[in-house]
Amino acid sequence: MQRSRGDGLGLPRIPHAFVPAASPAARFASLPPVTVFRAPRGWGKTATAAAWLRSLGAEYEFAWVGVREEMTVADFWAVVCERLTDLGLQLDLKDHTRADQVLAERGSQLVLVVDNLHLLADTSLDEELVAAVNIGRLHVLALTRLERPIEMLAPVEADGLVFRVPHLRLVPEEVRQVGEELGVELTAAEAGRLTATVGGWPALVRATFAGPSGPSESAEVIASYLQVVLRDPLLRPVVGRAMPLAVAEDLDEEVVRLLNPGTGLAETLRPLVEAGLTGADGQLSPAVRDALGQLYTELDPQGAQQTHARLARWYEQKEDTPRALAHALGAGDHERARRLLLQDWLRLGDHPALVERAVASLGSPSLDEDPRSYVLSRYTGAVVGTPHRVANAPTSEVAAALPSTLVEWGLARLGVGDLPGGEDALRDALSRAEALGQQESTQWALAALTFCRALAGAVTEAQEWLQACRTDDPQTAQLVRVAQQFIALDTLSLNDDDLFPQLSVLTGTVSDRPPTHSVLPSRLDLLETAITAARGLHLGGSAMEYSRMLEIQLRALVAPEHTLARMTVVKTIATMLLAERRLQRCKELLAEEPGVNPVERWLRTRLSFYVGDLEAVLAISNPATVDRAVIPPRILVEMLLVRACALKHLDRWEEAADALHEAVVLAKTHGLLRPFLLVPREDVAAIGELVPRFEEFFTEALAGQESLFGAPAAAVELSRGELRVLEALADGQPVVAVASRLFVSANTVKTQLRAIYRKLGVHDRRQAVERARELRLLPEPRV
Repeated sequence: MQRSRGDGLGLPRIPHAFVPAASPAARFASLPPVTVFRAPRGWGKTATAAAWLRSLGAEYEFAWVGVREEMTVADFWAVVCERLTDLGLQLDLKDHTRADQVLAERGSQLVLVVDNLHLLADTSLDEELVAAVNIGRLHVLALTRLERPIEMLAPVEADGLVFRVPHLRLVPEEVRQVGEELGVELTAAEAGRLTATVGGWPALVRATFAGPSGPSESAEVIASYLQVVLRDPLLRPVVGRAMPLAVAEDLDEEVVRLLNPGTGLAETLRPLVEAGLTGADGQLSPAVRDALGQLYTELDPQGAQQTHARLARWYEQKEDTPRALAHALGAGDHERARRLLLQDWLRLGDHPALVERAVASLGSPSLDEDPRSYVLSRYTGAVVGTPHRVANAPTSEVAAALPSTLVEWGLARLGVGDLPGGEDALRDALSRAEALGQQESTQWALAALTFCRALAGAVTEAQEWLQACRTDDPQTAQLVRVAQQFIALDTLSLNDDDLFPQLSVLTGTVSDRPPTHSVLPSRLDLLETAITAARGLHLGGSAMEYSRMLEIQLRALVAPEHTLARMTVVKTIATMLLAERRLQRCKELLAEEPGVNPVERWLRTRLSFYVGDLEAVLAISNPATVDRAVIPPRILVEMLLVRACALKHLDRWEEAADALHEAVVLAKTHGLLRPFLLVPREDVAAIGELVPRFEEFFTEALAGQESLFGAPAAAVELSRGELRVLEALADGQPVVAVASRLFVSANTVKTQLRAIYRKLGVHDRRQAVERARELRLLPEPRV
């Protein structure tokens, strides 16, 4: 197919790197009597039509007619006659018999392309076009931006096809192909994100790659293009309804009724979908939403402010502070914005861009008058300068409140899983409290730092901080106790029953949880029970019973402030599942997690190891891709140990010894012992023979301790025939079809199936395919 240059067919050029959407592309090489493309500008109607026509055989001839606004139906047919004359055809398309005879004698199929059909006001032409295909060798292809009668007539009266926006929307794989054609390599994840951002709109995909430096600088190009498209007079009614809706981040029934009283979600979205303004999920795509918002602010600034104000009040009632604050800023309601920022400042730590916007709008000096906004603006980087020390020194009143405020901030950051950010703030708090001689704040900071470092597995440092903590302070008692539990678990000092709670607390519901100080990270009680359950594994408890009880609690840990508790509980459950060799359930558990923190990365490393996917272990734990600055010491030691074991099983002994040596050095530095029981003891002992003085450390430190884990699953080797059967299974084919495809008998396929099940350790086809993908015997399915 010739794509980017003319070829004498009288067809428009096809843009370089054009990739047609799958739905129309599947029809290429043949043409129905009537084909209709209806979509707004930029959805690839013309390019798709031209590509389709170029895919046809040499017997097809084309008459491409562009409609003009002033045309009548008679004018249109006159132009058609001119085009036919250019082709050497003297035809009256209303004389069906004669036209059929002439085309048959010529051996031709004639395609009449009607471009910009929406510009002809007289819709009687639609009926005439459908009637014209009674000429057996005539095909009509119509391109329109607006709904026309031909859309209804074509499939009913002429076995025609109609393609609208959903059929022309590009999917991630097609977006990736566009990038390849333009010299930009995208991963599947990057293609997915880009597709979601522009809603699969073909022109916006191309605009993304048209930026000065490709996708990284495409926002301005996309915005400029959308401003042109959205100002199209044909879209004016839809754009007018869409602009207020674009102010909201997500559209649901409540938001739609708030902004457009008397209408429902489906009724409101229908014209937006048809106009191509929404993505595949039915929501305004981010790029379109931003462009509509800018246009709204420009054309109706007062209306835009009022809409923001309405949403700010509504989201505040819903206790959705980030969105309420964003809309308060959009409405110019500084009083509401300041109130929201101060009353929910801890939650806003996960929204640095929003905080920066608030600081720019409200002004840094006014926010510096309160210690909460002072800390928030600096620890999110919203104030220019170094993250925590800026030229503007706080007032004496604010300075006095900073230590306790920083402790609150640091503990909140720990609660959302930001261990480096929490530690940084707590060290700052301790330094300021000691400088000001604030004993209570000093104790708070000491307890919080002890907890923070014990949480990370920095046992030696945590023990040093612990010596400075008071044990009789009821406000800090729970933090200190949980820190002591982490230390006991990491050092395998597991015999102090008084330190650990009764596991019966696990049967309670969320509403029954014991009260905690409001400053403390959420659900510290679950951290205690998770640690206690992990301890129980070493003391001979039932892993299955513990994991089942913890999974019940996991369902309630959904808020951002539950992140720390969820990370800890997930890690404990995964350890139990792996100890019981319940690999599939462990995989399902991790599939429910976002996979964005070091704990989940480490768990995926361990799972890959125990299912026998050793190359995946090396890929996930690759030192070149692991940011050690944000990985807690315990996780880093555990990851190094699993990596060492994987290298050993791949007969890469020197690399395995290097990884084990690094793990031992870190473990000694931080006082960690338990990680060595979370990998096969025999593997570690074998690698240790290559590590100086390792045997001494191993035998003395871990005397009497048993590893919880055995060797990983053995590598699975399938014959070529078994792999071919497995590939056919992955395509969902039944046994008979597989046999036919491979030119063997059904009995042969059944015999190979039994061998596959035995080698993979599974019992049915679905499990076989899943297990094969785990072991990379099969590729992952395309999204």
